[in-house]
Amino acid sequence: MTTQIKKLSKLDHTIPIYSPRSTYKQILHTDETLLADLTLNFDPFTINVLRTEFLMRQGSMEVTEFILVVKEHLLSWQLEISNRDIKLIRQLVNLFEEIDLNGNGKLEWEEFTNYIIEKATVLNNIKSKQDEIKLYTKSNMKPFKKFTQIITRVIYIKEIDKIAFFEEGSDEIQFMTPDGGFGLKPLKIVPISDKVVTTQAKKDKDKQNFIIVKKEDTIEKKTKILTMLYIDDPKYQVLLASTHDGYVRGWRYQSSGFVLANQPDNDEEMIEHHFNNDIYSMTWDGINEILYCGQKEGQINIWNLKTDTETQLQSEAGHTDVVMDMIAMPKLQFMASASLDKNLILWNTLSNKRERTYKEHTKGIVSLAFNESLILLFSAGFDHNLCVWNPYIESLIFKIQGHSSPVIGVVVIEGTSQIVSLDQEGSVKVWDTKKFNCVQQFSVETQDEKHKFNPSSLCYIPKPLKLIFGGRSIYSYEYDKNYNPNSVDDYVAVCCKFIENQMAFFTPAGTKIKIWNALTGDVKKIYSDITTTEITAFKLDNLDKRFIIGDSSGTVALFNVINGAKIKNLPKHSGEVVAIVHASDIGAFFTGSMDNNVFMTLDNEFGESELLRTFIIQDGQLTFLSYDPAMKHLLAGTNSGQIRFYETDTNKLHGVANEFKQGEEITSINLIKGIPFLIVTNSQGKISIMSMPPVLHRFVKIYTFTNLDPEISSQLLGISNAVFSQEKKVLFLSDDKGFIKCFEVDWLVDFLINIVNEKDKEDAAIKKIKGLKTGSSQNARQMLALPKIPQREVKMKWITRAHYEVIKSLEYVEKENFLITTAFDKKVKLWDAETGKFIDSFQQNYDRKEPRPIALRRGGTEEIYNTDLNERIDLEFSQQIPQQEQDEQIGQITQNQILEEKKFNHLELPKTPQEEFNPFFYIEKIDQSKLLTLKSNPEWKLEIGFKEYYEKYEQKIKTLFDQVKIKEKEVHEKQVKQGIHNRHYKQQNVQSEEDKQYDLNNKLALKDDEANNNYFNQQQPSHQYNQKLKTEYLLQKHKIQQKDQHQISQRGNHQINFDNITNQSQIVKEFNQQQQDLQENLKHGLKTRNLTPQNKSFQVPQLTKSSSQKKLKKVDPQIFEKLHKQNLKGKLNFNSDPKVFLSEVIYYLYQRLNVMLHLSLSLYQRYMIQQMNVHQNLEKFNANQKLNYLDYNDNISNNIIQSFYFKNKIDFVNHNIFLILKYGFKKFNPILIQSSLIIINSMIFKIKQSLYLSDHEK
Repeated sequence: MTTQIKKLSKLDHTIPIYSPRSTYKQILHTDETLLADLTLNFDPFTINVLRTEFLMRQGSMEVTEFILVVKEHLLSWQLEISNRDIKLIRQLVNLFEEIDLNGNGKLEWEEFTNYIIEKATVLNNIKSKQDEIKLYTKSNMKPFKKFTQIITRVIYIKEIDKIAFFEEGSDEIQFMTPDGGFGLKPLKIVPISDKVVTTQAKKDKDKQNFIIVKKEDTIEKKTKILTMLYIDDPKYQVLLASTHDGYVRGWRYQSSGFVLANQPDNDEEMIEHHFNNDIYSMTWDGINEILYCGQKEGQINIWNLKTDTETQLQSEAGHTDVVMDMIAMPKLQFMASASLDKNLILWNTLSNKRERTYKEHTKGIVSLAFNESLILLFSAGFDHNLCVWNPYIESLIFKIQGHSSPVIGVVVIEGTSQIVSLDQEGSVKVWDTKKFNCVQQFSVETQDEKHKFNPSSLCYIPKPLKLIFGGRSIYSYEYDKNYNPNSVDDYVAVCCKFIENQMAFFTPAGTKIKIWNALTGDVKKIYSDITTTEITAFKLDNLDKRFIIGDSSGTVALFNVINGAKIKNLPKHSGEVVAIVHASDIGAFFTGSMDNNVFMTLDNEFGESELLRTFIIQDGQLTFLSYDPAMKHLLAGTNSGQIRFYETDTNKLHGVANEFKQGEEITSINLIKGIPFLIVTNSQGKISIMSMPPVLHRFVKIYTFTNLDPEISSQLLGISNAVFSQEKKVLFLSDDKGFIKCFEVDWLVDFLINIVNEKDKEDAAIKKIKGLKTGSSQNARQMLALPKIPQREVKMKWITRAHYEVIKSLEYVEKENFLITTAFDKKVKLWDAETGKFIDSFQQNYDRKEPRPIALRRGGTEEIYNTDLNERIDLEFSQQIPQQEQDEQIGQITQNQILEEKKFNHLELPKTPQEEFNPFFYIEKIDQSKLLTLKSNPEWKLEIGFKEYYEKYEQKIKTLFDQVKIKEKEVHEKQVKQGIHNRHYKQQNVQSEEDKQYDLNNKLALKDDEANNNYFNQQQPSHQYNQKLKTEYLLQKHKIQQKDQHQISQRGNHQINFDNITNQSQIVKEFNQQQQDLQENLKHGLKTRNLTPQNKSFQVPQLTKSSSQKKLKKVDPQIFEKLHKQNLKGKLNFNSDPKVFLSEVIYYLYQRLNVMLHLSLSLYQRYMIQQMNVHQNLEKFNANQKLNYLDYNDNISNNIIQSFYFKNKIDFVNHNIFLILKYGFKKFNPILIQSSLIIINSMIFKIKQSLYLSDHEK
């Protein structure tokens, strides 16, 4: 009998499983994202509190202390994520490592504050691959014909790869290929002809009588095109054009050209509609399948293409002049319209009513563009400005200025950070959305000097990216014309460095540094504009936490590796920087320049750059720098063949090696660790072993071999770089023809080491006889005679042609045993150091493939299938089949058995720590023999041994996590002994006036209060405040309350701990009740404004109703999860579209709603605190009759305004929760829910901002 399984349907919910390498990349990316979010929590208030914590610990903290302290200030950080505690500790460890630049294991206050400053200044310089902006250059495109009229509008139609355009006053739409060739037969728009009946009197055949003859004539009409729009929706794919006869018509492309289009759902009905007025602008809403049409008088009509019906937007609050442009934002449920009446109006597409009007422009607006990823709306007009808006914000975000004439067009290049604007004079500006700065400017001009270009329209072709401009003719500008997908950059990479703790490669080129992911070979981020001139030298410090850059202008600066922030500038040279060395043992940087000066600068981390010494190189041009830590000598190689040895502590020239001839430029100096010899290479192809101090016969060549040209065996080939491997005892070198070679020098190095060891033994024996202290001594290595090396040939292990141009740099990664070469062909390649075989190269290929899954897991189960969904490949199943076949053979099973699949829940449970942080979690559960491939991105050939790095890091996190938990337990036990159980406040018996709420250490007195689980549920002891409250007391009470809520939420699966509510309406009732209670308190607060100083006392109402009067309702902590499961079950029962309930967006929605409810509660608390502040100020006033009346009135008014502020925020949150519950869950509209997510995230940001402002003011 055979065993059968039910095949997995493609409609089932599946989760992709990637290779361990790609999975680890995603884990690291998630850590970086969370760390970036975590650093946003360091507002001025938190930093001030942390400063106190640092001072209490003598200005520094170890990593465990740092985690414990900072955790207390991140109680509301990312409450909805799974495994929050582990992730929080991971990010705090990463933060500690990022800040601790000196690597001493302690974080100083100076390091922390400098990090905060750096973080604020560097954000705009970090870019992704898509954010990088290169230059546009004019192409050689020439249109296939000359035009007699101005080109009014140009658009690009991707489906047919053609540019469509029409001339001013024309009734034809013409087509052109992207390279300027003839595209298609012109589309002539022929309006409906009028038929005229005329009568004429004619004589009959007998010519006796007259008869009336009717004649029907056709009068051909001619029209002109006003605007056009192409709908790329797969359902339609229609070219729409509006004409001055009031019609909007649609055409669909066929093999013979464009023909009149019919409705997709009705072949007999054409896409054509007549409006009462001419249409000057159109925009398409693809979700609702409606077309917005802007008219001359300012009205906006809505044409529903499915039903061919027409409606109108609210006209009372609309435009009063021509609607020039419109943008539909269906995911946001908005539509923006711009008019010559100077107004930009945002319309609500659900109600078809005006949401708000923007009036920043002083003249007519003619063009709009929308960046969906950044939610930014751009408007341009005759006032020469571009205005930047966010549809959720009522005021202007930014005004971009720079044009000197009216701006007639603006476009957003999708998938990039570019905005392109065009003005009437033909001036084009390219802007960066990260900084809103102009990155390029050029003018579109005609070759005919007698005629101006008269620009009127612009569009772009996405691949390859081109800008198309319409005016007197049509011109195109190519983006990144010199783009080579196989190059690393447009500039030659100075070098390429591998940074182990970042799993990344750094390639400095031009004025930027690209960071490449070592796991997948793609660009992680770019440090853009890091210098003002081209980078010429790059060096990492000994901990790989900082890098030093020198440029062609002589500027030298120190930067943070992780975020690219500039730490400080080092002394500037007067010439191009050619070499940089970090001497960590003496705490100094050496920077050498073409001005022949070498500066020795103190490595004092954050202090001012202190120039210690200046070494002046004579008799040649500086070409190479090295440092000998044993003798503390600086070694400088020159183009005259000299190596100059300087004493770093005295600035004296110790000696000069003149063994090389004039013109034999020193290209590398490699020290051999532990012995006083070095390996020197020069530009004439010679490799020499040379003695150095403390050898008596120093600066002498004791062995030489050559680098022969493999193509001309008798000729030497100049060496450009050389790297010596201390562990492998091989020498790698690169030459002028692009070859890389590996020479086996093990016998030579071993011979020298043995000689030195023998000298050390002799010295030790002599000291022992003399009774002196034994140990290493430089005197033992002086050597009265130089060693005689046997005449033995150095063998070449392998040779490879790496590049066809001169190799710029050669790097060896000893731990991973591979080489990196950069060359003047702008390529960076990786090579196997053992065999010399090519591994891979870094390529700026924009079309690089994304990682593909190697398997698929069925949602809610442990079942794993192959990517074709036709075979189950998890080990658990593979182990069941042999057992079942055995049972069949012995007769226990007499018929075909279908293995039962585990019951599954479509609602995915939170991931376990192993599942979330272990890249090998799923691969260990898969029968790998059944996998088609073990790689998610087989294009990347470099195999980094990341498992060692991963295990080392995870072990570190586990150790720190356990230490933190132990410390937290100790702190908790100490608090229990001190009476701080549950961290709730209760007033102590008073001792004195002002100090009765504080202990001897000036800290708040605390006591167990197990009966009261919530501060706001406590019954107020009195209607009058008889005690003075300090602001710090209220703030501390609020912070501890926040921690309680966080602890409760952790027990409730990240849900807020209200109590039982079983349906949605009760949530709304609960919030309505809160609003009523708040309104009562607010009314009382308003009355305080009328009080005068004559009031001797003030009766304070209860801020919350007592438990005897009313028991507050609470919300079920599982309410959202229950609603989610109910909807999933309903959709499953009725066999509806599985995409609806399988979407991860929905589950994310519930999580974000819980965050919003949590923040709403926090705002509620702030509101109550503001109310108490009002009463506190009144009490202070009553206690001090000398208080000035005006000061009194200002204080009270300010607190009441703050109360109103938080109250309005609470109302805003509650109202939106109600809308989402009502419309999102009831109709279960995925589009509405997805749009709601944007609203929710925006609201969360605003609320967090409000909470921050409150803390900051306190």
